[in-house]
Amino acid sequence: MLSDRRETFSKYNTLACLATALKGRNILIDLRNETSVAGHIDDVDGYMNIFLSNAIFIDQRLEYHEMETFQVYARMIRQIHLPKDLKILPTIKAQLEGLVTEKKKPRRTKKSAKVRRAEKQHKATVAEMASSSSQN
Repeated sequence: MLSDRRETFSKYNTLACLATALKGRNILIDLRNETSVAGHIDDVDGYMNIFLSNAIFIDQRLEYHEMETFQVYARMIRQIHLPKDLKILPTIKAQLEGLVTEKKKPRRTKKSAKVRRAEKQHKATVAEMASSSSQN
C-alpha cells in the first residue's frame, strides 16, 4: 500500500510502476558503483526501492556473494535488465490502471443558518427582480 502522497505521485509519474510489474520475477540489476545484483523481487515501493530475496551480489572483481535478502535503493540503480518476454507499454498501462483509486465522495453536510438565510434572501431578491421585470 502506498504510504503518502509523494510516493503515490512518484508511482504515477516515474517508471517505478514498471519495476512494480516485475514483482515475483528473477531479475538482474546493475548498480551505479559498477556492481550488480540478481535475485527474486519481493517488493517495490513508490520510490522504486527494490527488495530482493535469494540475491546474488556481483562485485567489481566479479566475485559472487549469496545473500538471503537484499535492498536496492532507487538512487543506486543504474539499469534494470528487463525480461525479453515483457511488453513494456501494456505492462505500464496495466500497472497504472491498477493504481487508480476511487475518489471519496464529498459528504453532504447540513446547511448552516447563515447559508440558509443567504439562500432565502437570494430567492427573495430573484423573485422581486422577476416580478418588477414582468410589470415593465
